[in-house]
Amino acid sequence: MATKKGKQKKKIYRNWTVFLLKEDYVPTEKHLSISAEQLKTHAVTIPNAISATLYTKQVAEVEPAWVKQFSGVASPPVSVKSKSAAALLVIQTSKATFALAFGFGRSLLNTESWEEEFGLKVVLNNIGDEGIKQIQLSAFDSLLQNKQAQSVRSARIDEFGLDVEQDVIRSLTGTPSDGELGRLFGGRDSLRISTETSINDLPKLLDRLFEDSKKETYLTTFSWIGRMKEVRDKKLKETLNEKLLEKIVSKDFERLWMAPPTYQEWEAGRMFVVAKTDEDHDDLRMHEIVEEWDTNGFLDGLEIGDLKSHHVLAIDDSRYGVERWTIYKTIYCEIDHDNGTYILNSGTWYRIRASYLQEVNKTFIEFPRTELDLPDYNDPSEEAYNIRVSQERSDVCLMDQKFVELNARGLTKVELCDLLTPEKQIIHIKRYSGSSTLSHLFAQGIVSAELFLNVPEFRAKVNTYVSSNCKLADPAAPINPQQYEIIYGIVSKSNKEINLPFFSKVMLRNARTVLQNLNYRVSLCKIPNGYTPPPPEKPKES
Repeated sequence: MATKKGKQKKKIYRNWTVFLLKEDYVPTEKHLSISAEQLKTHAVTIPNAISATLYTKQVAEVEPAWVKQFSGVASPPVSVKSKSAAALLVIQTSKATFALAFGFGRSLLNTESWEEEFGLKVVLNNIGDEGIKQIQLSAFDSLLQNKQAQSVRSARIDEFGLDVEQDVIRSLTGTPSDGELGRLFGGRDSLRISTETSINDLPKLLDRLFEDSKKETYLTTFSWIGRMKEVRDKKLKETLNEKLLEKIVSKDFERLWMAPPTYQEWEAGRMFVVAKTDEDHDDLRMHEIVEEWDTNGFLDGLEIGDLKSHHVLAIDDSRYGVERWTIYKTIYCEIDHDNGTYILNSGTWYRIRASYLQEVNKTFIEFPRTELDLPDYNDPSEEAYNIRVSQERSDVCLMDQKFVELNARGLTKVELCDLLTPEKQIIHIKRYSGSSTLSHLFAQGIVSAELFLNVPEFRAKVNTYVSSNCKLADPAAPINPQQYEIIYGIVSKSNKEINLPFFSKVMLRNARTVLQNLNYRVSLCKIPNGYTPPPPEKPKES
């Protein structure tokens, strides 16, 4: 509408933070985190809404933490107080019941009362392929890290460097493809939306958002989203933890492991001290530790709280504690429940889509196994094993600890591999462990392979470490990657066919895809582990 001066009237945008409430949390104000008597309640009249109630709570004045930094150095003394309020509008429409938070209003909501991923689904169904401004995700790489990326313009999801095999989207922010939804929205459980919609028109907007959250049209563009999903429902997590306890107490070790949840370069002499056991362990083997728990009476009345309060300590040969985790965080478990598969990894439960689970398992079963016959592992460390193999087989070059520096690329310690053969077999060795350790192994293979293929300086420096039977005639000349086989050798004590935790299979599959795109051959090798550590030395009598 034009003004008297002929200028376009400025649009007024309002910011709403919307939660979709679960049906069973609406009656008797179960959705509130505190009793309604502790809040001021206001009846709100909104056209076309069945009901609307505003809850408000005044937060006491507090002194900001930064004020203390100026104590005794500012004249006059700094005296600043901040005040904020919490408000929650609960509105029932013809479709559902919603809660809109203002200020600290989210704190007034029971954390179990809202539908998970309501905001994310609305965004996915309305954002289009080129409307993304910000993305938050969890990455199942060697760091098991959370990441965030932001663009100065709307962009396609592939422009954010997303790895659909290893990354799980936590939230998205972007521009709606339909201008009626406003100029910007984003979220995960809640939806944060900036729109011209006024409070009187909220019911129409909320019903639209409800319908959009139920659609699966986003799978056309984002088919991989939802293949792996973090479990955040409290009751479901309790059920899964109960099933985990049942597996441990009944000694059902199928798809149940223990492993360090973080990657650490260990020296020879690594040991683990596990709560409620009497012995040191050279590795975390679930069946051995549970048997010791049974002997010590720890299995009787075992509760999840015990696993979360007792710890595993990683020590070196000087008995110095290197890292410490709760037992719960070292447990990897796969459980089938209610037509779904759930996985506990580094203390967090995830649901895996059945079709994706089958796809990954099929790829692992069909993964090529090398024809190379490597000796059994009978050594105190990977380094000792690699040295022994290179000494017993004169044609094998030892490359472990042979670091290459590429300062111009910001790389200071890169190994080509652990062992190299004249048949152009590039071998990486790692003792069987959890997802973080194995993902580091697979990532190492990718990094060194890319450098070996594309960087002559890397090839030249590698050439200085190898014996004559493995040397490149001309490191500056391009190599033919099809002549090389990259072998991942995994050391395992299991007598069965090698199996890996699900996330390790995902990362192995991803590594193979990358390496095959570089035209390398890739294979897997199981190395039997027959090593038994010597008993710890007893203190000498004085």
